[in-house]
Amino acid sequence: MITLRGMLVCTALGCGQFLVYSTAPGGELKELFYQNFQSPNFPPSTVLGIANGEGEQKIVRRESSGVRILVSGKPSGFPPFGVAPRFRISGDFEITASYELLKLDKPASGYGVSVSLWAMTDTPSVDAATVSRAHRPWDGNVWVADKGWWDVSEKKYNHDGQASPTQSKAGKLRLVRMGPVMHYLVADGDSDEFRELRQVSFNEEDISQIFVGVDTGGSHGPVEVLLKDLRIHAEELPMGASKRQTSRAWIIWLAMGIFGTAGVAVSVLFLWKSAQARRTAHKLAEPVSRLRKPKA
Repeated sequence: MITLRGMLVCTALGCGQFLVYSTAPGGELKELFYQNFQSPNFPPSTVLGIANGEGEQKIVRRESSGVRILVSGKPSGFPPFGVAPRFRISGDFEITASYELLKLDKPASGYGVSVSLWAMTDTPSVDAATVSRAHRPWDGNVWVADKGWWDVSEKKYNHDGQASPTQSKAGKLRLVRMGPVMHYLVADGDSDEFRELRQVSFNEEDISQIFVGVDTGGSHGPVEVLLKDLRIHAEELPMGASKRQTSRAWIIWLAMGIFGTAGVAVSVLFLWKSAQARRTAHKLAEPVSRLRKPKA
């Protein structure tokens, strides 16, 4: 019976986990895209693009230690050089990128050299969020949390950035949208203890563009950065990238659900047959017990 009870508990848990996952309420970050840049296995270019430069001045290359970005000369600045997921994000999300600064000198001009995580919507009101580890001409090494938006009435693009000092050489950048609010977070080194830099109002339309990489800010460089990984948790990843990334998980949960249902059915049938066998044995044993009773 101990084995049977254990089987019943396991199958019940399997069914329960499958039902909880498959009926998760809206707003939950139930889809995942993850890419370890230190792995030789990269998704197709239709899923994750390399935003590379041309010639010797702008180089983005894949290595066993990650995606190495080396920029020198006088590049144009934005958009950054690095990697760009080629799919949209719907609803709430959490995007995290980890990096290591190998060389990030103080620029003589421009708006600052940085390793940045950037996300933008494509609605007429166009909102963009950027969280960066930067080195700027006027305030040195800083974290920067910037919101950009298109002003329809004035027909111009505006920025509102906040900075805080840091000396971190490696860490993680994170953007989290929860409803109409964007949160900017950072962590030092390999730590998972994030601290929030700021939060701003942000529209809830699909995110159409994502970059993680180097923004030279119009300076001469040189800049050298190592990207280690990129993780996107989202309420919905509409393009096939999310389905490819999550299909294995769905197969596992589905298998657990089928196995759990079948296990419960087999267990119930086993218990029913065992009970039937005990009742039959009891009935067969009754005449024998009466015959063995001593006469009065």
